[in-house]
Amino acid sequence: MLARVITLLAAGDPVPWDQVLSFLVALPIALTIHEFAHAKRADLAGDGTARFQGRVTLNPLAHFDPIGTTAILLFGMGWGKPVPVNPGAFRRPRWDGLMVGFWGPLSNFIAAAVFALPLRFGVGAQYGVLLWELVSLNLVLGFFNLIPVGPLDGAGVLSSLLPTRSAIRFDEFNMRFGVLLLLGVVMFHLTDRLVGIPVAVAKYVLVDLGRPLQVDDWQPPEVREAPPPRPPSGADTTGSKATGPAEAEPKPAAGTTQPPAGEERDHAPSQAGPDPQRTPADGPPAPRALPGDAHHVGGPSG
Repeated sequence: MLARVITLLAAGDPVPWDQVLSFLVALPIALTIHEFAHAKRADLAGDGTARFQGRVTLNPLAHFDPIGTTAILLFGMGWGKPVPVNPGAFRRPRWDGLMVGFWGPLSNFIAAAVFALPLRFGVGAQYGVLLWELVSLNLVLGFFNLIPVGPLDGAGVLSSLLPTRSAIRFDEFNMRFGVLLLLGVVMFHLTDRLVGIPVAVAKYVLVDLGRPLQVDDWQPPEVREAPPPRPPSGADTTGSKATGPAEAEPKPAAGTTQPPAGEERDHAPSQAGPDPQRTPADGPPAPRALPGDAHHVGGPSG
């Protein structure tokens, strides 16, 4: 995000400061909700490791990772401080492992639904940009962490659903190649489909249910592309050309008499062809109205 701001400033383009500030407020909220849910579910399952380290809290500083969180602020891709978990302390290891991994994304989906309520019912318009950013970031965190590769929550969820032998082989494969697969997903922009499409559909269901679905609609309602301006009343909208000025009357040559008014002029073409100086009756086409400019902001942060 900050790298994009620097790029816009260097290019002299306007910076959407309201969205930048909203992102800086929404990011720690979404990360804190995610990591707190992991720690709380592990504590409920009988593992007190997270509680002993002060992670069962809604204090954002407890979940701040110096490298990962800073990377999100700079480049839109990073991580929160991982929650320590001891699966050996779980009462039901496979079920509790599944729930601990799933509670992080689930908490983000619940938070997105809660923050979308004011937008859905048209209240709190003065906080519209902040609420939209909260909905977007929570949905992005939820769907991104469900990808079953690397250190993401989806890998642990899938491992808990597989049979024991398959889960062991999957965990071994993920330990060796999971990080490389995750880098490939990011580098080849597969998140546009794996995360972008589910996020857009979820936004439609939570906020814009009732209008035609637009999967590539990423902008909040305040910054969507403005429709073309309406033509003024009485204007011709059929696309016909505007009529130009009347033809100039040619001056009579010396020694000739001009025909009297009301008498028809001889329009027989001369042998030399039409006069190249004559102006056609139709003038240039009327200018077309162009649509208003749209404010484009970056895609959802990872």
